[in-house]
Amino acid sequence: MKKCFSILLAGVLSVSMLCSITVFALEETVATTNTTTLSDAENTDPWYIDGDNDEPSPGAINLEEIDDITKLFPFTRAGVPDYCVMSVPVCKQATSYYCGPATVQQLIRLFGKDYDTTQDDIAKSIGTTSAGSSLKPMVDYIRDSGYAVYRILSKPSLDDLQRLIGTNISGLYTPPIGRIRFDKGGNWSYSTNGHFLNVSGYDYTDKNNCKVRLTDPNIQRVIPSSNGEYWVTLEEFYQATITSKSKEFACT
Repeated sequence: MKKCFSILLAGVLSVSMLCSITVFALEETVATTNTTTLSDAENTDPWYIDGDNDEPSPGAINLEEIDDITKLFPFTRAGVPDYCVMSVPVCKQATSYYCGPATVQQLIRLFGKDYDTTQDDIAKSIGTTSAGSSLKPMVDYIRDSGYAVYRILSKPSLDDLQRLIGTNISGLYTPPIGRIRFDKGGNWSYSTNGHFLNVSGYDYTDKNNCKVRLTDPNIQRVIPSSNGEYWVTLEEFYQATITSKSKEFACT
């Protein structure tokens, strides 16, 4: 009788231990699955990005305080060609918050044909975190690399943007840096609470419907078949600029 009880007790303990092991293994599997799912969602969801910490840049030039923009930008003129585009290399951003490094990478590949510097290299240099990038370290990096001197402007008017984009692209061959915020709709294919990209062209042939072309490091994450470029109206770009907390735009 004692022997039977011992066998029965051993069997109960074995089942109990097996159940404990099974539950532990199941919990571990669920935890691992959840972690993987969250990680995948963070890395692959392109529909909403936040790659700009949106803090105003120290030393930014307030265009509302400039009565004549040509005093600041002697080359700025109203009479630019009606249409001009330039080929800016498209660098798909590696993460949802790497629009800053990717935008810089697009420029250094355009100016210096530097194909060795990675987005990780740039991110470390400009201090990018999961909260995004700041504009001033980005323009400092471009300047210190010997490529171009960008100035950060705040609170541009619609006319300011139109003239500066035209002059930079058709006259100076330097794509401006947009710092924008927008919701999906119109010509915007996704939503963002803060994003960097390059302005690579403009079309002013229809004075009532001026357009700008954007080379966007995020668009191929949203639309894999995209060539990395698309058009929005100048008004859409203006609203996306002034909707941003910093209300900034960078050009040479």
